[in-house]
Amino acid sequence: VSGAETAREEVVSFLFPYPIARNNAAVRFADIPGDEPLEFADYFGRTMETVGRTFIHLKGSGAIRLLLGNMLELVDTDTLQNMSDGI
Repeated sequence: VSGAETAREEVVSFLFPYPIARNNAAVRFADIPGDEPLEFADYFGRTMETVGRTFIHLKGSGAIRLLLGNMLELVDTDTLQNMSDGI
């Protein structure tokens, strides 16, 4: 994780670590590490509030859908790819 990346780029790059073909119809799922949100924030060296705002933004943009437990669905892979590229 690079210190030059924004919190959004860091989180998206973690959830979506490698490029996939555009318009890929496959639904992808991610498991958020750690039992507590603070552990996830600590991983990135960010505050819980910053990481929380990032997830709220991703959910609001329709890029992800939060599921039960530590799971989430990566819904809009094009948007996630653009975000991980800093676009």
